[in-house]
Amino acid sequence: MLRLFAEYERNYPRFSFIFQPSCDRIVKMNSILWISTAIALLVSLIVSREKTLAAIKVAVRRMWKISPLFLLVMALFSVAIAIIPNFLISKTIGTDSGFGGLVMAIVIGSIAMMPGFIAFPLCGA
Repeated sequence: MLRLFAEYERNYPRFSFIFQPSCDRIVKMNSILWISTAIALLVSLIVSREKTLAAIKVAVRRMWKISPLFLLVMALFSVAIAIIPNFLISKTIGTDSGFGGLVMAIVIGSIAMMPGFIAFPLCGA
């Protein structure tokens, strides 16, 4: 991963500050998200313990239901990234690929990330 950042920095030095991996920033962001989630969960438990526990049970059941598909998508994406050469990925969805490359990157990213607001309702249906 760091090799990709270094290669990007060589090719586009004026934008490299955006993509610099900073462990401190990541740790701070994760800490903020975990603490915010814990506070929201505690507030929800105080306001309505029954509803919060019921919501947690529903979320765990849905996550359990979706986990095989989620793991399959992650495995297929990992295999695809390992098989497809980096230059082909750069050529297809890189900066020189134009609008078609942008659309392809959006579609592939949407499938790979599988947003929860789409996945959870689908597994509940």
